Amino acid sequence: MTLRANEFARRLEAEFPEIAGIDPSCALASNVDRLRKDRGLTQELLAEAIGVRPPRIAAVERGESNPRLDTLEKLAGALGVPVHALLDPDYLDRPEEPPATAEYRRTPSRVRRVAEPGPRPSE
Repeated sequence: MTLRANEFARRLEAEFPEIAGIDPSCALASNVDRLRKDRGLTQELLAEAIGVRPPRIAAVERGESNPRLDTLEKLAGALGVPVHALLDPDYLDRPEEPPATAEYRRTPSRVRRVAEPGPRPSE
């Protein structure tokens, strides 16, 4: 089964009632247009990055397209955002979270001692 943007939006609404009533095509159009421009991409470059023709990007940005979920995933990946951000009308107005930093943490050993060691013979 191929999931389309409007069906994905309905599923999001069920999980997040605060976004109910939002037109997914309008949110998608606005977010793709703004993200693309913020990243200095033309419609042609974005289309090439996700493997579609430029008129397809233009249709998405006009709100005249209902892309499949795999296309939304490609768009999100090319624009550097999670898929849900493309359909969230408030995503771009939220303050950016600082990027996660890599941190080394020692993981505990999975080896458990059966008994405490006794005194060494030389002691």
